[in-house]
Amino acid sequence: PVNKPTDHLMVSNRRRPWTLETPEALHVVGESGNGKFGKGGIGPLVTSFTQRKCCFTSVSCSTKDARPYPHFDQPYAATDDSVICPQYSNGIKGSIQCLRVNVYTPQNALPGQDLPTMVFLHGGGFYEGSGSLKDWAPNFLIKHNVILVTVNYRLGPYGNLCIPNTKYNNQGLKDQVLALKWGKRNIGKFGGDVNNIVLFGHSAGSVSADIHLLYNRENLFNKVILQSGQAASPLITDATPYETYAKDIGMSDENIDIDRFIEKLASINVNTFINNTKHYIFRPCIDGDFITSVPPTKNMQNIQIMVGDTDKETLFFYRDVTSFQSFDLSTDLRQAFTDSVVNVKNIDEIKERYGLKQENEDRLKDLTIDFGSDLLFNFPTVRSIRYYLQSNATVYRYVFKYDGDRNFVKRRDHLTWPGATHGDELGYLFDIMSSNKITDLHVVDWICLLWTNFAKFGNPTPPPWSPELPVTWLPTTAATARYLQIDRELIILHGPYTARMALRTTTEKFSKNRKHFSNTLPNPGIEPETPYTAVVLATTRPMRQIIKIL
Repeated sequence: PVNKPTDHLMVSNRRRPWTLETPEALHVVGESGNGKFGKGGIGPLVTSFTQRKCCFTSVSCSTKDARPYPHFDQPYAATDDSVICPQYSNGIKGSIQCLRVNVYTPQNALPGQDLPTMVFLHGGGFYEGSGSLKDWAPNFLIKHNVILVTVNYRLGPYGNLCIPNTKYNNQGLKDQVLALKWGKRNIGKFGGDVNNIVLFGHSAGSVSADIHLLYNRENLFNKVILQSGQAASPLITDATPYETYAKDIGMSDENIDIDRFIEKLASINVNTFINNTKHYIFRPCIDGDFITSVPPTKNMQNIQIMVGDTDKETLFFYRDVTSFQSFDLSTDLRQAFTDSVVNVKNIDEIKERYGLKQENEDRLKDLTIDFGSDLLFNFPTVRSIRYYLQSNATVYRYVFKYDGDRNFVKRRDHLTWPGATHGDELGYLFDIMSSNKITDLHVVDWICLLWTNFAKFGNPTPPPWSPELPVTWLPTTAATARYLQIDRELIILHGPYTARMALRTTTEKFSKNRKHFSNTLPNPGIEPETPYTAVVLATTRPMRQIIKIL
């Protein structure tokens, strides 16, 4: 095998042979069903015919920016897309040589065809996950004549170890930007339209996409789909002092300078580093460079945004909770607001807004799930939508409510409570579930058509009206709060959760925590409010660990 440096992004392809002329102009060996060979893009690629889809795959350290691979003197076979970035997920997994860009095209895609390109950023809380084929099978999407790109990016301490007064911050986000730059330069050689690139992501991937939207100075994409994750959620923090991690990597001096710390990082074993830091929560940070304290003011008149959540986002967190009757709700609600005292009147208002007049088991579980979903997802979504509308963007909002056999997380975790939880819609976008129920397949068709229409036209239900999508989904406005409910039927509604959303200022005013990125978003000026800090929920019982799962 070729000796690969750890700070380069590489790409591979699975499909018929390509002959590409790209800025990187690298040698690629390819195999197809008839044994012919081709050359290709940013890194050495190998191509082979595989079930009407193709995959472009690829590599990286905690303190280095990834770069396009410069050149190979010999062809490099890059057929294996199973490589993932170092992470702790039921044990230590992954390799530091992990950066991948996977490209899936329709079988008939040709250079110059100008197909819409959808770049997907996986979730996993910034500490686990990958862009591999087994996780994001592209069949459902590419049959609508679009190109799908998935990305590996550095995770945990390798992607989010922030070192002050250096450029060694937010490496995972920078990996994503490198992949977007590659796509902008090269996707046309695979039949994609360099002027029609849609960035979309789920959970942490959605947060990433939102950050890139806020700081998109290079016009690497022109549409965004945000699925269950906002930059206004409590996932972006001030940089944790690097001294915090020094003892965990064998440094015990009282005065640890940055240069020595970086030198130590470069020499430490990957497994040791991951194991010794597995209890920390690593997030993108405000570093003053890649992410500044206040996003730049911008006019988004030419940006289309689709944004949404599931109706029971935090349901999956309670899979191991056997009894909700044991909760001391009043105590938990008081603990939910840091540095503050919540009086009985405020708690009663919260209970009333969530329909909890009596603390029976079912209603208590519903309140807990809805309250957590609002603080961590719905409130940030409302805040982001209002900011983007104020910036003149076109915004489409949805709520995914359908409960079927392709609900990804519910089926994985054997959850029976009604509703759709965090990640459930992924089973209808990607071919990763086995159900072939008629109603499930209808939802697959609806979602994939909505998403790919948005990619093609910037409008999920463009004219003329089609029986395949029996609804006209118009953009939301501050006045209408219009949204599409995706359930057994597609229905246009207004709200959502009007009574609960009225609690936004009630909950916000108690928190004095000002360390989170959500507080740096300019107030859209639509209503007076104190900065939102959903991180308050991290202190509740048993919700205190929910931040890590996002």
